[in-house]
Amino acid sequence: MDMHCPRVIYIGGYGRSGSTLLDILLGVHPDIESAGEIVNFLTEMEQRGSRCSCGQSTANCLRWGKCFDHVSKILHDSGQSLNTAQRVQRRCESPLSLVGGATGWGGFAAEARSYGTVQRAVLSSMVQNSRHARYVVDSSKTASIMGGRPFALKSMAGCPVYFVHLVRKPESVVGSLLRGDNLLLQKGDESVRHYRVVKGLIGWTMANMAALMTGKLLGEQQGILIRYEDLTREPARTFGRLAAFLGLDAEPWQDAVCGKPLMRTWHIFSGNRMRHDRVKLLSPARQEDIPFLFGFLCRLLCGPLKHKLGY
Repeated sequence: MDMHCPRVIYIGGYGRSGSTLLDILLGVHPDIESAGEIVNFLTEMEQRGSRCSCGQSTANCLRWGKCFDHVSKILHDSGQSLNTAQRVQRRCESPLSLVGGATGWGGFAAEARSYGTVQRAVLSSMVQNSRHARYVVDSSKTASIMGGRPFALKSMAGCPVYFVHLVRKPESVVGSLLRGDNLLLQKGDESVRHYRVVKGLIGWTMANMAALMTGKLLGEQQGILIRYEDLTREPARTFGRLAAFLGLDAEPWQDAVCGKPLMRTWHIFSGNRMRHDRVKLLSPARQEDIPFLFGFLCRLLCGPLKHKLGY
């Protein structure tokens, strides 16, 4: 049975920009279901080795178990294997889909139907046991190989996509990268690989260019630009903009706006390690001092785009 897709709040941009925080904050609203980086769903469905933010492994989490069972049935009914679905997803969500959208090239037409069937099943599984949820948050961003995911969800899967381009000042991203790699930090490894910082700056530029392109392809009515600095400094105004964009009441976000710890339980297996903590809206951090070389690279690699994004 082919499933209809719920509305998707897609958080695009680069990592280290607050996407997990925004995902969880949005999920406080009863009409919205936080889900994390759904781009990794099929991989996790195969491996089931990550720990959900509820404290259970995905193999033992009741929520994810039901989601995996639902998608498994859709794969079986459509005659697709999990490996084939993963391969089709990687192809359809590559940055080439953005090129196709801009030029009219239909290079993924043959795979669009199978891609759409699986992704609608994945997203509908997130709300199948929720009475009120009208939206699902996908904080997969627009970096590297998944740069075309939000456009593919709209053009190939037929999902209503509300695109939130979340951006953070590159100097702050560098400061975050200099504190260590997220995956390594979860294992207690605080070592810093400087080449990853340079790679991160290149990634910041590419991810935000892909996000700008996605916004144009989806149309002005379906996209909004949110700066991380505005989210932390002016949360009431920022959530007011988000409420108007999504057509929702902003009242359920009042506690979050006031900086109170969030009490609602969420289920996220992929994203920043903060998903395992008691989350609250962070106060704006003081601009960190970063080494001169990295400051120079920020200006060199990110300067024009940084200006375009309002910095």
